Amino acid sequence: MITNIFSLLFCLFLIQSVKCQCHRQGDNYIGDLCYSIQNQKLNNQDAKNYCRGRSMNLAVLHTTLQANFLASQVRAQSGSNEAIFWIGLSRASGSSRFVWDDGTSMTWSNFDGNFPKDNLYVAESVINGKWRTLSGDNVLLFVCSYDPRNGTQGSTATSMETTEGSSSTFSSSSTWSIPTSSIPMSTLTSSPASSSSGSYTKSSPASSSWGTSTMYPTNW
Repeated sequence: MITNIFSLLFCLFLIQSVKCQCHRQGDNYIGDLCYSIQNQKLNNQDAKNYCRGRSMNLAVLHTTLQANFLASQVRAQSGSNEAIFWIGLSRASGSSRFVWDDGTSMTWSNFDGNFPKDNLYVAESVINGKWRTLSGDNVLLFVCSYDPRNGTQGSTATSMETTEGSSSTFSSSSTWSIPTSSIPMSTLTSSPASSSSGSYTKSSPASSSWGTSTMYPTNW
């Protein structure tokens, strides 16, 4: 118990200490990227265009810590315990590989086994941080991300397709905090970083309410 509490406090301290690396006030540096949670709903392509137009990508995730943090923040800011939101993972066809919006391949996956993977675009649930595939026409909340080590807020990838959709907004604050009560302590552990970016990994028992992370080959 003492070790878990120490790990939680240590991780929260590191998260706060590197927030200054992000280019915009209110963005959060988690793992190796800065995340900007948006206060509007768009279809998948419009969400991508919104992020890219601001030199960011639709959210790229590399670890369970990042997925859990975003689920917690979107749940807190939207006030919904059932919301789902776009992340930047998609594929061109049902037989294609999933690719992140920054052009990188998917090497870590967090799909919810209770849902079929028969659509092209990926959204995350605030319930457990797990992913599911949806039609790109769905109008959802979304999160942008960027690497603060780059000169600009992020890289811009080439659009796969264009889909028209409507948008709506929800009320949110410009300052984000971490509601520790909604993040299981077992999901937050620190590990030696390979660079100054301050990466984190998750180490939790299989019974964790968030589930466990799974490594997949790049051709998944």
